[in-house]
Amino acid sequence: MATFRPTHFASPDTLAAVHRPRLAAFLGPYQGFLEARGFPATAGDAPVAIDYARLAQILLAPDQDTPPELIDALYYVDRLATPQGMADLLTAARDRGLALGVADDVTPADVAVQVWLQAPRLVERVEAE
Repeated sequence: MATFRPTHFASPDTLAAVHRPRLAAFLGPYQGFLEARGFPATAGDAPVAIDYARLAQILLAPDQDTPPELIDALYYVDRLATPQGMADLLTAARDRGLALGVADDVTPADVAVQVWLQAPRLVERVEAE
């Protein structure tokens, strides 16, 4: 069986650089899976500290119980969580008319998650190109 190991997205520093409510929205559908692996539920803007190291460990060690949809999302976000991926996504989002909240300090991972949340098929298309 092939394995997937995210190389860009699943590091504590990269995860911490994603806008927290956006990260919570990205992980929300998989909260039960994450809780079963010791990652507590967190609201997007809750003052509770996020253990990014623990989250990275979970994302780097998928197993047979990992939801296939999470693996797909991680694959595409990871592939485009690079400076070139960010540029490609920003261009594609602009061409499609997507409104992105892009600040001066935005990171490639943050852009990849943001576009994934709004238009996952667009992320898949950009990655395929």
